[in-house]
Amino acid sequence: MSTNSRLLGYLFSIALFTCSHVQAAPLQVAVSLAPIKTLVEQLGGDQVQVTTLIKPGANPHHFHPSPQQISEIAQADVYVSAAIPFETIWLPRIQATHPNMQVIAAPVCVDATMDHDHHAEHTDIDPHFWTDPLQMRAYARTISNTLTQLKPGQADTFQHRYAQVAAQLTRLDQNIRQLIAPLDNRQFMVWHPAWGHFAAAYGLTQIAIQAAEKQPGAKTLVRLIEQAKTDNIQAILIQPQVQHRLATRIAQDMAMTIIPADPLAADYADNLRELAKQLVQALGP
Repeated sequence: MSTNSRLLGYLFSIALFTCSHVQAAPLQVAVSLAPIKTLVEQLGGDQVQVTTLIKPGANPHHFHPSPQQISEIAQADVYVSAAIPFETIWLPRIQATHPNMQVIAAPVCVDATMDHDHHAEHTDIDPHFWTDPLQMRAYARTISNTLTQLKPGQADTFQHRYAQVAAQLTRLDQNIRQLIAPLDNRQFMVWHPAWGHFAAAYGLTQIAIQAAEKQPGAKTLVRLIEQAKTDNIQAILIQPQVQHRLATRIAQDMAMTIIPADPLAADYADNLRELAKQLVQALGP
């Protein structure tokens, strides 16, 4: 064999090794929130390595990424959005300087809710789409399709995992519907309006103490208490990321059941199922 032939064979072997190594390496995925991390890992398995920016207990509405976190985002192959405020500002800037990073846009989440200013339904942006299992199922399909585009050799694996996730979310939705079905009283109060999509999916109404990140004044609190009496509201949801002294005060004044409910829990499926059970227990058939 000539020297040139040996050299070509050697270079070809290196190319094959490099290609197989790239295919074997997991995709680097950045997300903001724990429930999105869980979904991506369920869909990608060992084909993804996921970095979560916002740690448990932190308030996403007040989050600002550090320079190190911005660097981590920039090094990702994919960013899976949850439509929270900082992403609106930072993702276009990062993508402009790192065009190879794919961004999977979250669903457009306009929701109807009740707030303390209008005392009536209005529409607002609510990013908590993952509290509706069927919206989460639709987003899972979008994520799975993107993973398949980036790693076509793993298409069968991604399709199999998506089918499992879709079936689990369908069963979860059916389970919650069965739990909620007997309820006549379908209103509950919340401190921060994070459960609009859950409420809309299952024929419930959330009444928010806080609106647009503003604390309610004394007159508003009096009106909320009167509304709770009139509507016979039996439960109030509080979450660990925000202070809830006023919510606790209202609950005590009205003898309402306080339900700790974290919309950012990593195990979003069990979290939603448990919330449904607690609401049924608090609101009665």
